[in-house]
Amino acid sequence: MKPVLEMNDIQFKYALSQKTTPQLILANCRNIYEYLSQLFDEDANDSILREWAFQWSSAILENDYDVIYNKWLEGPKKGFNPFYNYKVGA
Repeated sequence: MKPVLEMNDIQFKYALSQKTTPQLILANCRNIYEYLSQLFDEDANDSILREWAFQWSSAILENDYDVIYNKWLEGPKKGFNPFYNYKVGA
């Protein structure tokens, strides 16, 4: 697999579909950079990746994009554990 920062939006969204669920993206949106970095086992601290992950989750869950974006704006969730249930089948 290509490094995550070299993926285009289609490749990234496909990789998300193989590694997580839209529900987990929504649940971890307040710590999205840490979540994506753990998910891909590399640095994923990039606003474009965040936007693509939010778009993917919102589209599949049929939520308004503002729902996940406004939740993210609340700031990092205290006690975040990136190793807890972060991958499909984990």
